[in-house]
Amino acid sequence: MKGKTAKINKTLRLDPNLLNQAKKILGYKTYTEAIEDTLKTAINNRRHGDILNRYAGKLKSYRSFYE
Repeated sequence: MKGKTAKINKTLRLDPNLLNQAKKILGYKTYTEAIEDTLKTAINNRRHGDILNRYAGKLKSYRSFYE
């Protein structure tokens, strides 16, 4: 998803305290930047978690490789 993508307008009911905290902590100037970054992070975390869960049983012998 590199480059410019089309943007849509949505009306969302969001906690203003969470929005302000996210914007401040993440260092963004706009709410849109903070929300998009947070959504990308959530998606990546879920994908990584799914991959780890899928292969967790197959990786249990990795320590014997280094011993």
